[in-house]
Amino acid sequence: MVKKLNLPTADNGQSVAATDEQLAAARAEQQPLRTLAAQKMDEEKGKSGGLVIVSATYSSCSSKRDENMKDLELDVTIPLQGQVKDSQLSLAAVSKGALPGFVEFSVLKDHVVKLKVRYKVGGGAELEKVFLDTDLVMLP
Repeated sequence: MVKKLNLPTADNGQSVAATDEQLAAARAEQQPLRTLAAQKMDEEKGKSGGLVIVSATYSSCSSKRDENMKDLELDVTIPLQGQVKDSQLSLAAVSKGALPGFVEFSVLKDHVVKLKVRYKVGGGAELEKVFLDTDLVMLP
């Protein structure tokens, strides 16, 4: 199920509590993915070129600094690790909000939705890449 997240603004008077509830629902959706992600992480660590997602965040932030706008961030480390296949992460060039454990951020004027991923390949140094929401994601 895709959860639409309507970000609060000073203009529409929407409460931040509703946003927090939607983020909590996305986090709850991640719970069943934990076992699969842990299993995949163990498999990847055992491979010589295994891809391990160290951390990942999916966020919507204002491109303009406005104190009335709240930047929103969701930890998506577990859902992304679950998407790793054959030591590669490949996500299509569409909004990532429809993925399990993610939330669909509504498009707001002056907001940018990003996916930030910190990862290791084969036990090497941590690397980091940032993708816009609809970018093609290919790691490593």
